[in-house]
Amino acid sequence: MNGENEYTHPKFNAEVDMENPVFKLGMCFSNAEEFRKAVRNHAIKNGRKVRFVKNTPNKLRAVCSNGCDWLIYDSKVQREHTLQVKTFNSIHTCNRALHVPQISTKWLANKYCDRLRNNPTWPGASMKKTMESENVLKLSRTMVYRARATAMSMITGNEEEQFWMLRSYCQALLDANPGSTCIIKTEQYQDQYKFKAVYICLDALRRGFVEGCRRFVGFDGCHLSSGYRGILLAAVGIDGNNQMYPFAWAVVGQETYKTWHWFISLIIEDLGITDPENSKYWTFLCDKQKGLVQALANLMPEVEHRFCLRHLYENFKLHHRGVELKKLLWKAAMATRVCDFDLAMEELKAINKKAYEWLSQRPPVQWSKSYFRTSSKCDISLNNWCESFNKSIIDARDKPIITMLEAIRVQLMERIHKQRDGMAKYTGMICPNIQKILDLQKQFSASWIPSWNGEDEFELSGPYGDKRVVNIRHRSCSCRRWDISGISCCHAVAALIYMREDPEKWVHTSFSKETFMQTYSHVVHVVDSMDTWPAREPLLPPDVPKQVGRKKKQRTKSVNETTDKNLKTRKKKVVQEPEGTKLKRQNTTITCGKCGGIGHNRYHCNNPSIVSMTAATTTVASASSAPLAPLESQPEIVEFLASTFGNISSLSTSIGRTKMQVKRRM
Repeated sequence: MNGENEYTHPKFNAEVDMENPVFKLGMCFSNAEEFRKAVRNHAIKNGRKVRFVKNTPNKLRAVCSNGCDWLIYDSKVQREHTLQVKTFNSIHTCNRALHVPQISTKWLANKYCDRLRNNPTWPGASMKKTMESENVLKLSRTMVYRARATAMSMITGNEEEQFWMLRSYCQALLDANPGSTCIIKTEQYQDQYKFKAVYICLDALRRGFVEGCRRFVGFDGCHLSSGYRGILLAAVGIDGNNQMYPFAWAVVGQETYKTWHWFISLIIEDLGITDPENSKYWTFLCDKQKGLVQALANLMPEVEHRFCLRHLYENFKLHHRGVELKKLLWKAAMATRVCDFDLAMEELKAINKKAYEWLSQRPPVQWSKSYFRTSSKCDISLNNWCESFNKSIIDARDKPIITMLEAIRVQLMERIHKQRDGMAKYTGMICPNIQKILDLQKQFSASWIPSWNGEDEFELSGPYGDKRVVNIRHRSCSCRRWDISGISCCHAVAALIYMREDPEKWVHTSFSKETFMQTYSHVVHVVDSMDTWPAREPLLPPDVPKQVGRKKKQRTKSVNETTDKNLKTRKKKVVQEPEGTKLKRQNTTITCGKCGGIGHNRYHCNNPSIVSMTAATTTVASASSAPLAPLESQPEIVEFLASTFGNISSLSTSIGRTKMQVKRRM
């Protein structure tokens, strides 16, 4: 017989036939695992309750449910690494089933992994409906959520394995970005080492900060929502366009004095500000994180320390509420002159002395512009830049550690060239956000009339008889706005226009386009895939108790932050315009008329001391309606009245009041 007419047994092609397997007698399979997958896909595709009655590497037999004739038997071919179908009955005599035992979370995760990678926020309910409609099966919600978790683990990587590879990743990062700092802090556990913290400062970001940003650093921390939790500490600077510039971050187990001390000490070394004479020109901003204030005070006592004004007001609002108090607090904080600050504090004292005393306990050098130093050329008193960075990485904060660190690196790597390319198209002399501030000052300068002394000083007369003094040579104004921020104030602009000078040329060099381009002139280099990383000693993951419930992404809002719980996006609650002629009582706190407590009224008061006293006075009131015996013959009543009312002379008045309370209750 010629070779062209010889019959060759069909071979199973997993890449083409696995989605909808069609079995034939004599079909060859590469191995047992390939045959198992084919049988499983056949059962799920056709809705059959297939099970293996024999399952070994060389012999496999699968049958359908009881009473069905379908059967397939596969065994090893002699002297070959091949399995062949020896027995096959392709007829199903059973009905299609909606519950198939062959389906599993791993099978669902493998099938829908790519779709979940393209849409990580795919809701579980929508995923369940899609899986059931495409496979014509009934799936439990638990199986769908487990399949989703397995698929996300396949996409982002295994958390424990990524701790093992952390040292290799840091070495690959240092090889790709020479001059960077990457330090891992560990503790010894038996004959191995356990992860405690990791610090990263890329050389391109560090050089860009030192060469182009002002000497101003904001510190903040945010919680991670991965399986091992932890805290991400970040150091964020401000570029010439008043935008955030993150340059260092660290992952630690807890936010304590020790972790902040370790993080800040590494930043001090990277920035080279160990000299006390040099450090006094720097400004650090924080929001009173746990241990951060003490760590800054111990490590850098010469540095100017500022506190976030928004967090200060949140604490102030807990004890002293009111629109007028808020205005006076912000007036004192925004005042650039000491005399204006003292005036605002005196107004606050006249309205609410307790609020004045509370605010006086906070040193004004930490929150009022009137006491800010002029060396950093930054008048910022809010920590919004750090909060913006935390928000920008919110999608990465629930990922395993290497996946999260890579997401931060890639985001900052792309941000550098986007900022550089965007500014290259800009034609102005100073950065656009600074130009907007300066244009506003130009409008305000129309209200000020300059008087020149013939050299460098100007005396400006403004509305309501106000006067300011400007020194052009020293780039100083008596209002201190030019001194603190480095941007010409309205008084300086009026003097410069009088001298026929361009105000843009007198803005500090930190805000120029040239300095901005220098900040983003460096490049963060890419990191190759994991299989090319150098081999290093593995690390054990930290000991973290397993958290109950779903992973949390959104931060916990403070008591005074208003949000709408019905909205998934955290926005301020929209208050509708009131209707009718009477305003409804909303967002008010009920105060008890008996005990003075908050949250209940006098009719629902459960204060034990008040209830016992009311019962005792009620008993006295009921007894007062009947003929009373002499008090000398009833010493227990005399003792009770003395302990309750203080003296016997007030008994009649107290009994009268008690009668009125009893009548109201009746």
